[in-house]
Order: sequence, then structure tokens, then C-alpha cells
Amino acid sequence: MRAIALISIAILISGCTSHHDYVSQYDFSSALLEDLPWEMGAPIVGNNTSFEYLDYVRTNHSDWNYVQYHIGRQMMDDLEYGTVVNDPADIVPQYDSVDSDSCRLVDGKLWHHLCITNGVVTTETDRRFQLEVVPIRYDDFNNDGYMDVLIHRFLPGSASPKGELVLSRKQPVGKFHVVEIGHSWFRRMEEETGVKPPDPKWE
Repeated sequence: MRAIALISIAILISGCTSHHDYVSQYDFSSALLEDLPWEMGAPIVGNNTSFEYLDYVRTNHSDWNYVQYHIGRQMMDDLEYGTVVNDPADIVPQYDSVDSDSCRLVDGKLWHHLCITNGVVTTETDRRFQLEVVPIRYDDFNNDGYMDVLIHRFLPGSASPKGELVLSRKQPVGKFHVVEIGHSWFRRMEEETGVKPPDPKWE
């Protein structure tokens, strides 16, 4: 009986610690922009160019981080209305490095636009709200053995999108990826926590 009890306890302990957790100790209040996936800044409002660019990135550059997406979208905004860029080299300019000290959130917010100076991605001095990130809940939402985090994001503008994403990563450092979670799960979360489900255009 003692052996059976010990085995049962071991199983319970292993079940409680089976998740690989590279998420819950991460400081999202000062997150590096290179760690955030491009979906963190994806628009759900805007002109045709914005939507085409969103679709283009989803199709061709799913591995982009927030820096690549943000700089590329700035270039798209400079192009003629409705233009679609087919060459990745025309979307994201070549840069040598990203200034980690400035290209990160401060108290969970990004207050600057990104720019390139002498081949280094850095921030402009103008304080303009660009992104806010709030972690809501940690769990292994897709049951893959890796800890995830439900993030609430805010973007600027009078019609600014606000929505949830589930992020995860399978290594102790580096970029997060978006975990696909069905709307039925989000509806249950809304009932439990009051968090509204994301707009379908985010997915």
C-alpha cells in the first residue's frame, strides 16, 4: 500500500510539473520588441493597404517579430494607396541590429515609433503611444506541455483595436509565438473572467 501511495504521489507531482514554463517568469512590462510576434501590432482597422499588408505578412512572413512588422508597415504607409509589395526586400529595410535598450516596452507600453539610424533600429524621440500589453492568465491552453499566457493588447487611435492573444515559447529565451485558440474557449473565458473574445480578424 505504501508503494502504491508513493507512486500515486509521484504521478500527481509529475502531472503538476509537466509543463515546460518559459513564459510565466518573463517580464512583459519591459518586453523586448524582438521577443514579441508580429501579430502584437497587426491592424484590424485601416485602409486597403493595411489589410493587404496584414495578409501578406501572414502568408509570407509568419516568423517575423514586432520590429520587422512595424518597420515594414511604416514603409507600406508611404506607398500609393492599395499597393501590394511582393518583394520582401522592399518591405523591410536591411538593418544590422536592434537597440535593445530603447526597443522595448516601458511599464508594459511602447511610447515611440521605430526608426533606423546608421543601420540600427532604435526609437524616435516623440512620445506617441503605440502598444500596451497586459498579461491576464497563465496556463497550458492548448495542452502541448508548454506554458502559455493570455495577453490583452491595446493599440492607439480612435478606432484602436483591443483584443486578446495567447502567446507561448518553447525555449527559455527568444521570440514568442501565437497559440491558436478557438472562439469557444474564449467564450468560456469571457464567462469566467469578463474578458471579451477577440475580433475574428485578429486570427
